[in-house]
Amino acid sequence: KPAGAVMVSANFALANSRMQKVMELPGAAIWGPRLFGRERAFEPASEAHAANWTIRYPSSALFPMFDALKALRRADLSRIDVPVLFATNPGDKVIDPQAVRRVMERWGGPAEHYDVHLAPGEGDSSGHLIMGDIFSPGQNAPMIERTMTWARDRGIA
Repeated sequence: KPAGAVMVSANFALANSRMQKVMELPGAAIWGPRLFGRERAFEPASEAHAANWTIRYPSSALFPMFDALKALRRADLSRIDVPVLFATNPGDKVIDPQAVRRVMERWGGPAEHYDVHLAPGEGDSSGHLIMGDIFSPGQNAPMIERTMTWARDRGIA
């Protein structure tokens, strides 16, 4: 059994709830790629981004994520007694930060939340990448410190 978990920008629901509902419609994995295109791609923000991210992938790769989100809604999270620290940016435009709060309410073990507020010019344009050398290097040390404090307080570090 794990001693604890840390979830950074965890996707429990998309910020765009209409898109999530469309992608979860019956048969979406079949007709979705025809409607939205067979591939998804974006322009990298930097050379490091291009070298370390998948910037082109089949749109069919998204559907397992939507299956997981549906399964999460049905799951009895009260049975999970592992302590967890969730870290999110309240301004995240990819995931719904309030969905993280709803998961916390259903979580069976101790659950804490850490709001990450990005400085101007930090992070990606969606506010989703809240730590890491490529988009948010200024958040690495605070996130590590917050995580280590959380783990020490639980006797797991």
